[in-house]
Amino acid sequence: MTGVDPADREQVVAALVHELRTRWPGVDVRRQPLPVAAATSTWVWFVDLTGPELPAEATGPLVLRIFDRGQEVQADRESRLCDRLAASGFPAPATAWRGTLGDHPAQLQRRLPGVPAMEAIAGLRIRSVVRSLGALQAELHTLPADRFDVPTLTAIGYLDADLGRRRASVSAIDPSGTWDWLRRTAPIIDADRCDAVLCHGDFHPLNAVVATDRSIGIVDWTDACRADRHLDVGRTVTLFQLAFVLAQRRSERWALRALRGHLVAWHLAGYQHASGVVLDHRVLAWWQVVHSYRGWLQLAELDEATVTDRQSTTIEAFPSDLPARLLARCVALRRAVAM
Repeated sequence: MTGVDPADREQVVAALVHELRTRWPGVDVRRQPLPVAAATSTWVWFVDLTGPELPAEATGPLVLRIFDRGQEVQADRESRLCDRLAASGFPAPATAWRGTLGDHPAQLQRRLPGVPAMEAIAGLRIRSVVRSLGALQAELHTLPADRFDVPTLTAIGYLDADLGRRRASVSAIDPSGTWDWLRRTAPIIDADRCDAVLCHGDFHPLNAVVATDRSIGIVDWTDACRADRHLDVGRTVTLFQLAFVLAQRRSERWALRALRGHLVAWHLAGYQHASGVVLDHRVLAWWQVVHSYRGWLQLAELDEATVTDRQSTTIEAFPSDLPARLLARCVALRRAVAM
C-alpha cells in the first residue's frame, strides 16, 4: 500500500492489517488504535491485535511507531537496539514487528506498563521518581557500549551531525553568538572527554513510564549513541529545567518551576550514587548549552516548517517566549562554563 497518512486512523489500520496478514493470517485490530498526542519524533498509536496465529510478543498492549519517509536505517537500528536492551534486562520495549506502512518505516513494540513519568513527577512521589530516573540512567551507562549498533559521537561530531544540520535548514538569526562559541569550545570538551558510554540521547520524563510497582521503563531510542556520559545527563538536566512548561495544571506548573533546581539535584544525586561517578559540572554545563541551543533550533524548524509538524500536544504547550528563554539560558550557562 502507498500514500498512507500516519495521522489518519482508518488509513493506518488498513495499512497495518494488510502488512501483518502476510505474516499472521487472520490478524485484526481488537479495538480502534488511540493516537499518542504527546509524541514529537514519530507518529505513535496504541494498538491491540487479535488473531488465531499471533505469537506471544504480538499479544497484549502494543505501540505502533511510524517514522518519516527515508528513515528506514534509523528505524531498523532503533528496533534492533531495543531488542538487545530488552534481552539484556534493561527496561526498553522489545519489537514485535517492523516493516513499512505505505512508504513510511514502522515498528510495533511492546507497550511498557505504567503512566508517563511526567505525571508521576507532578505528584507526591516526585523525589523518589526523579532519583530513580537518575539511577536508571546510570545503569544504562554501565552497559557494554560496543555491543550496540549506534553511532559514536564526539562533541564536535554531535555539533556537525545534529546542530549543524538544523542550522543549515533554518533562517532564524541567533543574536547570542552561541553557535560560534560552541564550535570554538568543542575541541576543549573533546580533549577532556571520558570514555564513551551508551547514551539514550533524550532521557527525560516524557520518554519514561512508571509502573505501579515504581519500576521505570524507557522509550523512544531515536537519538541513542555512544558518547561522553555528560551528553546524556546534560540533556536530562536541560529538560528538567523546562519541565514546568509541560504541566497540565497551573498549580503543578508553579510547583515544578519552584522545584526545578531540586529536580536537577535529585536526578544528579541518584545518578552519581548509583554510578559512583562524580560528574564534571563544567562539562555538564557545556552540554546544557548544546541542548538548550538545539531546542532553540528545533523550535525554529517548526516555525519555518522545515520539519514535519505532528500537532504534538507537547509542542503546543510551549510558551511563545520559549525561544528567547532558551537563548538566554545559553548565555547564562556560557558564563558559568567560562571558556
